[in-house]
Formats: sequence, C-alpha cells, structure tokens
Amino acid sequence: MAPRRYPDCATALMARQHPDATACHDFRATREIVLCDAWQRFRNGQAPTFAAAVEAGWQDLRQACASVGGITPETGFLPGPPQVQAVRRAGRIVGAVVAVDDEAWLCLDTAGCAPVTAETLTQLLQQAGVEVGP
Repeated sequence: MAPRRYPDCATALMARQHPDATACHDFRATREIVLCDAWQRFRNGQAPTFAAAVEAGWQDLRQACASVGGITPETGFLPGPPQVQAVRRAGRIVGAVVAVDDEAWLCLDTAGCAPVTAETLTQLLQQAGVEVGP
C-alpha cells in the first residue's frame, strides 16, 4: 500500500484551506482530501449520498486549487463513480467502504478515512464490530 500524504483527515482538510502543489497536483493527496471532505459532508447530513458528497468535494477542491493552477490532470482521477458500501453497527450506518480504481478506503465515524487492503479491511471491521452491506 502506498503511503498516505496526510496523517489524518483534519490535516488533509487543512490542506484544502491553504492549497499547494501537493494538495492540488498529487494524485493521492487530492484523493485523500476529497474522501475526507466527502465523509465529513455525508456524516453531517450535508449530502444525500456518499457519491454526491464525493462530487461536492471535487468541486470544492477544484475551486480551492484555482489559485495554484488547478488540479492536474483535471480528469482521470475518478474514471467512474466510486463503489460505496455502508458500514453498519446494530443496523445504524457508522461508516462507508469506498473502492476507487485499485484502492479502497474505510471511513468510520470514530476514525475518519484511511486506505485499506482486503486483509486490513477484514481486520479493521472485526475490531470495530461492524458489518458491510448495501
């Protein structure tokens, strides 16, 4: 698994507030910012679906990055819609698993968003006592 660009979602979201070349031109950095922003929007009820929250996150990042030359390349980061599965505890949605291209991310209320592999995802879900489903 490739290393994260930001240690946590709070740092990633701060990078959007003060965009630089990493935040706007680095593939992994932009994805981290957008997914952290999307999870925050979705969790706070600011978007009806996680996919809508991801799109809003991309729009905001594009606007924030306009002052440093925009996002390069502007297309190609998300060739298709992300695949999203709800993470539930006792029937209540407490997170999401998002698959985009060859990466998967786990977003939980208690931990923010982090990239995962199939092995670490299974372990994290068991540790958190949650289940994945539609």
